[in-house]
Amino acid sequence: MRLILTYCLILLRTVVAVFNVTTVIDDTSAGQLGFAGNYAGLSNIKNNLQFQSLSDHPSVLLKRIEGIYQKISSFEGTITSSCKFQNSIYFGGQFETVNQTIIVHHIVKFDLTTNSFESLSNGLNGPVYTLYCDDSDQLVYIGGNFSSPIDTNSSMSNVAAWSISNRTWSPIPWKGFNGPVYTITKNIKYNTILFGGRFDATGDGQFFNSNISQLVPMNGPTTISSGNDGYLSDPNTIVCPAKPSPESIGQPWYLQDGVPGYWDANFANPVQPTVFRLSNTQTDKGTISFNILALGWNNYFNLSYVDPVTQQTIVCSKQCILSNETYQDFTVMDSIFATGIRININSWFGSAGGLGFVQIYRSDISINPHLHSIDSECNPAASSTQTTIIGDWKEVYVYGYYQDILVSEIPVSELSTTDTSIVYEPNIPTQGQYDVYATTPGCVGSSNCFTRTQVEYKLELSPGFSVTTIVSDQNTFDDRRFLLYSGFISPVSTNFRPSITLRPAPNPNLPITGQNVQIMADTIEFVRNVTAAPLVSILEYNPANATNTTAIYWKPLNQQLPIGSTVYSIDASKGDILYIGGEFNGANNSASNNIIAYDHQLGRLLPLTNDSVGLNGIVSTLRLSNSTLYVGGEFNTTSNFALELNYIAQFDTLKRTWSPLGNGVDGPVTRLLISPDSTTITASGPFKTRYLSKDLPQNSVGNAQWSITNQKWIERSSLLVGQITTDDQDLFAGSILGAQTYRADLVVSSDLEASRFRFNQSTIVTAGVTWVNNKTSQVTTIIAGHHGEQPNNITLTGVAIYNNVTNELVTIDVFRGLVYSLATFEDRLYVGGKFLPNKERSQSASLAIYDLAQNNTIIPVHSVTDENNLPGLVQVIKIHPYGRKVLIGGKFTNVGLLDCNGVCAIDVVSRQWNPVANGLTGTVNDIVTSGRKKEITVIGDLNVQNQPNTFIATVSDSQDSWSAASVKDSLSGVPISAVNSIDDEMIVTGRSSSNPAEFFVGTLKDKKYNSLISNLEQGTNINQLVFVPILSDSEERYPAGTSNMLLAVGTLIIQKFGNASAALYDGTAWHPYLLTTQINGQQGTIQKLIHVTDFDGLKEGPRHLSVAAVILISIAISIGILFAMSAIVLLFLFKQHKKSDGPNPMPVWKPSNRLIDAFGLFGTGSLGATAIAATAAGSGMAEGSTTSRAAAGPSAATTAPRAAFHHDDGGDLGIYSPTTTIINPIPITAAAAAAGILSFESMVASAKANTTTLINETHPKLFQAKYAFQAQEFGELSLEEGDILVVTDTTDNIWWLGYKDGGMNRPLSGVFPSNYVKA
Repeated sequence: MRLILTYCLILLRTVVAVFNVTTVIDDTSAGQLGFAGNYAGLSNIKNNLQFQSLSDHPSVLLKRIEGIYQKISSFEGTITSSCKFQNSIYFGGQFETVNQTIIVHHIVKFDLTTNSFESLSNGLNGPVYTLYCDDSDQLVYIGGNFSSPIDTNSSMSNVAAWSISNRTWSPIPWKGFNGPVYTITKNIKYNTILFGGRFDATGDGQFFNSNISQLVPMNGPTTISSGNDGYLSDPNTIVCPAKPSPESIGQPWYLQDGVPGYWDANFANPVQPTVFRLSNTQTDKGTISFNILALGWNNYFNLSYVDPVTQQTIVCSKQCILSNETYQDFTVMDSIFATGIRININSWFGSAGGLGFVQIYRSDISINPHLHSIDSECNPAASSTQTTIIGDWKEVYVYGYYQDILVSEIPVSELSTTDTSIVYEPNIPTQGQYDVYATTPGCVGSSNCFTRTQVEYKLELSPGFSVTTIVSDQNTFDDRRFLLYSGFISPVSTNFRPSITLRPAPNPNLPITGQNVQIMADTIEFVRNVTAAPLVSILEYNPANATNTTAIYWKPLNQQLPIGSTVYSIDASKGDILYIGGEFNGANNSASNNIIAYDHQLGRLLPLTNDSVGLNGIVSTLRLSNSTLYVGGEFNTTSNFALELNYIAQFDTLKRTWSPLGNGVDGPVTRLLISPDSTTITASGPFKTRYLSKDLPQNSVGNAQWSITNQKWIERSSLLVGQITTDDQDLFAGSILGAQTYRADLVVSSDLEASRFRFNQSTIVTAGVTWVNNKTSQVTTIIAGHHGEQPNNITLTGVAIYNNVTNELVTIDVFRGLVYSLATFEDRLYVGGKFLPNKERSQSASLAIYDLAQNNTIIPVHSVTDENNLPGLVQVIKIHPYGRKVLIGGKFTNVGLLDCNGVCAIDVVSRQWNPVANGLTGTVNDIVTSGRKKEITVIGDLNVQNQPNTFIATVSDSQDSWSAASVKDSLSGVPISAVNSIDDEMIVTGRSSSNPAEFFVGTLKDKKYNSLISNLEQGTNINQLVFVPILSDSEERYPAGTSNMLLAVGTLIIQKFGNASAALYDGTAWHPYLLTTQINGQQGTIQKLIHVTDFDGLKEGPRHLSVAAVILISIAISIGILFAMSAIVLLFLFKQHKKSDGPNPMPVWKPSNRLIDAFGLFGTGSLGATAIAATAAGSGMAEGSTTSRAAAGPSAATTAPRAAFHHDDGGDLGIYSPTTTIINPIPITAAAAAAGILSFESMVASAKANTTTLINETHPKLFQAKYAFQAQEFGELSLEEGDILVVTDTTDNIWWLGYKDGGMNRPLSGVFPSNYVKA
């Protein structure tokens, strides 16, 4: 499989610069290549609009092209809604700009054809919560919390309409609402637009909110006082006229520092407050919590208010919270008549509590005249009543009536000429039918029964109507409230204000005694006769009737929700039945808590279930799919607590029953999106986990997908983290934190799509290794990972075998600590890290060994400890260049009782530990081995031969002490990873000692350092370096003359691109290769590469020849030198073989030119020099012994010493010559195997496919070793009983040519006795 990285052009108004490299990794040669790290999704990089994380952007717009997520734009705020019209999408929310350059003010149009943005005029002056695109009228309806479009005189509070064709604002007939709009949808069957939110009045006055229709005068007869005032703080500064509005500039009122206190208002007449409008100080000190006491009754008001942050309704009494950002309205839940109110301040921030503004409303339109004039600044025409007093009046307390009234005494002689009068000017908020009542107290309490007379009321209640005059006799012994008028009254406007004037009647009755008469002025009330339904948070609008002046084309539903309800979502897709969700309580047994249905034909609200069961929390979103209603919000059960429903539920409209979606999610659901084919529904909101069942959580940050078809939570094939507002096929918008092509916590090969694995919990994979079972040739991956710190600050790391075929994990062991390194040798697994022993591993701290062939049995091994006898640190495990030992490196001082500092070796057979050499202490970060030079190199923070701060040390097989490499001055810090290159060159990377943000990467040769930083930026952190083979032809290679590039993994910051988790270096520049993202949307990282352990062969390791050696051999062959030498050696070999006897008698040996030619020793066939190089370097022995032995049979002991196993750590995966020519189909030859063109797996597959009796290079045959065979001569292949063999030449009747797995899925070739194998 080849991993292809392509960079392509993407347009966003202008052409952006992109990379034009197409890189193909030859993973057939590289072997299985996986990636271990901290990520939940990853992508190949194809263009520079890709990203690792978007967490620094409040909201973004993404486009997915061929599976690749690209960032189109960022919004400086939240996207709350969208709608689509033809080739454009409109986005609304709480944002001012797009891409920090385009000023749009909360709403913007995105053209899908040109990928460009366009503002809607100058936008709106407040946030947008909902959008609806009406295709038929070509209008975009907008709902939110704004007062109007910017720079217009349009009256469109909280709702607006944009004409798509005219590209201008379109007027709203009812001129907006008095509260926010949260949802807009269309009932297609009735062709009506439905608006839902929290409002009860329209801007045209046809519907109004009586709770805030009348201001209580705070000057005049009302007296203000306080308790525990701060120094020079006046409680009158926070009411009108000192501060006429919350936004006006004024002096806050403060309490004394550190003590509670109160603010009082005492009324001249009893008042029934409906709303308290309060503002905090908006300074660095002020009120946190408060309550309001009704003076006279000494009861606390029960209040409700909308939290300015969450937009949720809160109910409070003794502990109410006051925001410091803006003013808030606190609505009285239970009406109380009070002679005054007291605001008690209980807690505060800063040094003292305080208030910035107080305003009190009532709903009744009643006028109580007093001598104190009411300032018009405090009582503007649109919000309060007014009285005008003319003549000589005085306030008189009426006993039994218990309040003051106005009395005027007029000489009888002046009755015909006096102008004594009082003008009552009520605040009529909306036109309608009203009853007007006047009150006259009895004369007994005022002691003027013999001086009262008649009065005249002159009524001017509508413009253009005649003035009505009514005479009333005030000479009554009892208090009298009588109907003064019943009829139509016009509302207050800029040109007209209704009024009633009280004055002495013409020709009144004269008093029995005295020369003076008295007239009384008391309360006048205006009571509206309401016959139509009130407006409660839902309005239905029929645009088709807008031109019909006789039709009503906007109205409430015939039956409304309870007063004070909030509507967040309406689904009208069924036509006759509306589903309404929000925050409201049932009323009159006709409604259910927070969710209800409305029958359009009956004009009635209907509960969803027979027993009127709703939900116990807010319903934020509704979506109907076929007969199932999906509901999301802030609930966790039904209103009768009968069924657990965690934030999301489904309701069967046919069976009328509730059921959960799995076990829900762990946080509120704010949006539901149904796929176009109605097979899935996406829930979005501020949650982090979805639950397949109560005990089976799965990470799901911001969104989760439910299969409607299979009725279960499902995983996306890609990673998409964050809250989604828009999911329009391949266009995504919202508070998205990250997105990658593949959803995976682990990838075990470079084929990202085919080798993905996902964990149920967020898992960091710290190490991995690919293991090839030599008996079965099965390839498996072993990994180590953890979920983070557990209780008591202990991290539990699991080591498990991942089956590449079944996609299952089988746990080997769990460690109390961290695992940093895994390695395999033969059938043994070596685990290194920093962990405690457990019951089974009583002596194994920081190192453990397992027998993979024996059901992962633990093999006893000594603990690796530090100077305090605590678990040491093992962070690297490598194979000794001689092949029979395993090296460990890290920070430790002992293995068992053996003093072994920083690096130590264990014999794989005897499990005996030995120091590698003397004179080294410190921390070893990496080990690099070289079989060719018979040398081991360690890097890290070292002390070598008492030289501190040494970074690199080496030792050869002829030395018993470490030698320091004099590169300290060349490197800026401690190296953490290294890899061998060609020509005795090493590449190292690490971080600066003086500045952790700085890094280095470069080559070391002859103690000289050469930087390879190129286009990498500071902040880069490279975890591992490795060479990988490249097949594509367009790139440069590194090192030059090879077919490789250098792969770095970690966190790489690349100029003109940004962050990447893997990058390739071609000798000139670094190219981004892979992107990763964590499950929480943060940038991911690749800790290590997963591949086979860094050795060739399990027992007899081949010695790989360098490119230079291959070239020399080729030259030698071309001049005939090697031809003669090879012929002599092979003839001698056959002569020796001919003398031996096998386990069974062999036939007489007959020489075969074909077998000899297969090794490229005779003739000038197609194999040529490459085949000879393969025989020498890849035969499986590379033995130099010429000891004579029997030609066949069990291996005889030899007297000459055997040559050591040689190994070159060429970047873990080797460096390959680019000179091999590949011609398909590829025959199985030594040349092909040595060149890395064929893997052993592919050879086995080819052999299995051979159904003929032929055995040759193009028709290989599968055999199995019956006996062990020990190679003793050059060109022989050692066997273990049970080894799988691919045989390609049986022309010699005794010695056959074949291949076995030499490790890393690489074939190992040689000859062996034919009677040692079976088919």
